[in-house]
Amino acid sequence: MTRPISDIFRDIQLPRYTPEDTSLSSGERALARIISILAEEWDSLDGSQQRRLTNALETSTQETEKAEAPARALRRKA
Repeated sequence: MTRPISDIFRDIQLPRYTPEDTSLSSGERALARIISILAEEWDSLDGSQQRRLTNALETSTQETEKAEAPARALRRKA
């Protein structure tokens, strides 16, 4: 038996926001919605479905980090 994803979110201290909170930034609101859906649906996926989704997210994250790298470098110099 695997642990529910909500337990893992808690263990890694992933922030839990309320998606309806009007004080959230756009990133916080997106994170709240994504975490809510994952907490509800992730455990219904089999391992291969979870892996494909995880691989897609990892690829997207790497591309985003690469695109953001020049801006981060400029901020460090400032």
